[in-house]
This record gives sequence, structure tokens and C-alpha cells, in this order.
Amino acid sequence: MSKLSRLSTVVVLIMISVFSCQIWAYSGGDGTEDNPYQIASVADMNAIVATPEDWSLSFILTADIDMIDIVYGPIGTSSVPFTGTFDGCGHVISNLVCEISNTGDVYAGLLGYVQGAAISNLNLENINISSVTTSSAAFSYAGSLVGYMVGGSINDCSSSGSVSASATKTYAHSFAGSLVGYLDCSMVNCYSSASVHSSSYYYSYAGGLAAYVSLSGSISNCYNTGSVIGDCTYSVCVGGLTGYLRGSIDKCYSTGVVSTSSTNIVYVGGLVGYLRGAAVSNSFWDLNTSGLTISAGGTGISTDMMVDVSTFITAGWDFSSSDGTPAIWRMAADGYPFLAWERKTDLNNNGMVDLYDFAMLARNWQMADSGYSVTDFDKSGVTDMADLELMLTDWPKIEL
Repeated sequence: MSKLSRLSTVVVLIMISVFSCQIWAYSGGDGTEDNPYQIASVADMNAIVATPEDWSLSFILTADIDMIDIVYGPIGTSSVPFTGTFDGCGHVISNLVCEISNTGDVYAGLLGYVQGAAISNLNLENINISSVTTSSAAFSYAGSLVGYMVGGSINDCSSSGSVSASATKTYAHSFAGSLVGYLDCSMVNCYSSASVHSSSYYYSYAGGLAAYVSLSGSISNCYNTGSVIGDCTYSVCVGGLTGYLRGSIDKCYSTGVVSTSSTNIVYVGGLVGYLRGAAVSNSFWDLNTSGLTISAGGTGISTDMMVDVSTFITAGWDFSSSDGTPAIWRMAADGYPFLAWERKTDLNNNGMVDLYDFAMLARNWQMADSGYSVTDFDKSGVTDMADLELMLTDWPKIEL
């Protein structure tokens, strides 16, 4: 073979390789809103992280993804923010670990720095997020979902695990929220059970959903059950839902333990740590479980009142679909309110409740083990007639 032929062959192979990488970078799609990139594996997740030029595009999860033992760097930086859409389609990303220690400002989370993006229908389980800045006068942001978010929206998301932010040098700030560190957008129909810890030298913010909610930020129809700890040498703001609130909160609650060991300038609350010209309406924290009788916003009530549906109906919470629109909330048997989308009767995700879903419910009938909780729709601890009745209410309706 001549040198020219060999050179031509090499060029063709390189072009095929590049072209193939462009086509097969993800499991499908082209990144448009009508045909989002399909994310179905760890390889797909790593491909997003490694491809900043795609951070303005659209993505959907098409499968649950276990990120165990994976070294993960977040999607989105302050220089190249994530500005696209990320739809989890009800799937789960589990065991993700994002630990960042650096000089300057740090943004840690599944998504690090986000601007004007839409994030929805995403569940994060057993997530471990850690943000550490080693510089003076720097900022450390951490959230299981997003470290820092300006503009856009977050809908129907959840998280469990742990989130921490640390900034121990002079005049440094830390922001740790179970879902978002800094929130400057709307958060709707979300919940978290993740534990939160924020510690810094100068200002420390810790919140059960968001550490800091800006003037343009809002949280509605959300709840937190995780513990929240904030510590600081100078000033700390720590709350069951948010540490610092400038925006608004409506129809939310928190049951998590809220605490601080700081003794200098302390703002601590069962629902809100510090409130600055903000609005809190129809929202509660549990006096018994939080360990606090004070809050900058919201109403503290007993556990007995928290598990009484009339408390929330009186406050205007939506537990009914009689008006033709799906209910937002449901009440657990002998428990707290939970979001209606958590009870997913379409178990095989085919868009409707069908015989497959009934077969799964029948297989788990009267099972009380936690492994069968997928069909325990009312969270009573067992799959029984109440769960069958809930499934029948969705037959043969399309799940929205």
C-alpha cells in the first residue's frame, strides 16, 4: 500500500471515530427540546461532565443510574454554567459522591453552577456532596441537586444522603442546602431527607432545602425531614427549610432537627433562620421533632397537629382532585403529608396504570417489609386494601 493510500486510510478512520463519538456520546437523542439526549448509564453521566459545550442542551434520564465508586465532577461551572434542561423522568441517581476542595469559590452538587435551567422529575438517593474552599473571602456552595442556581426552575425533585459546605479561612462564607446551596429561582413540589452541615469562619448558611433563598427565589409545596446543622465563628443562619430567606415560602413544612453550636451572632429557626423582607405563608415546623420553639417565619405546631390533615386543609393545602386537577398532597396513614407524585401507581413507567401494575401490587399483598414499599402507596407499612383503592383511582388514567 502506498504512503498516500495509508494516509487516506488513517484520515478516514479518524473521521469515522470523531463522527461516531459525536453520534454515540449518549444513549440517544440530539440534545434538542423535542429530542433530548438520553442518559441511561454512568458512561452517559461522565460524558455530560466531560462535554461543557453540551451544557446548554436538553437531557432526560431513561433509566436509574448507580454512581457508586465513581469519581464525579459537577456539571456546570461559573465560567460555563449549565443552562439547558434536565428531566429525570422519575428515575433515580444513587450513590453519587461529589467532593471538591479548592481555592477560590467552590460549587458542588450533581449540577455545580446553573443559570436559567429547568430541572425536573429527578430523585437523588444516598448522595454525598462536600464543598470546601481553602481561600480567604471565598464562597463554598453545596447542594445535592445544585450548588448555585440563578433563574430557571426546579420541580418534582427529591434527595437523601448528606450535604456539607466548609469555608474556614478569614471572611469566607459557606452555603449548604439539602437540594440547593444558593437558590434564585422557583422550587416547587420537592422534598429531602438529606442531612446538612455548613461551617465557616465569617458567614454560614444551612437549610433543609436551600441554604440561602434570594429575593427572586421561592419555595412552594415542599418539605424537609433531614437534620440541619450550621456553625460559624462569626455569624450563622440555620433553618429547617432555609437558613436565610429574602424570597417567599408557601405551603411547606419541616420536621428535621435544627441546631448550632455557635454562640456569637446566631439566627436559628425550625423553618427559617433569618428573614429579610420575605413572605412565609401557610407553612409549619414540628415543635417536637425539630427541637426548636422559634423561627423567623412559619408556624410551630405539635406532632399531633402535623399528622392531622385538617391542619393543612385549613391552611389551603391541596389534598383533593375533585376540581378536575390532580391533588398536590396526600396524607400518610398515621403520618405526615407527602407529595402526590411520590405515590406512583404506574409502576412500570409505561404511561398508564394497567394489569402489570396490579400484578405487582398482588405480588406484594400484605407484605410489610420495606423492600415492598413500592406498592405501599399510603405509607402505612403494608400493601393492603387502602393501596388497592388508590391504584383504582388511577385506573385507567394516564399518569401526568
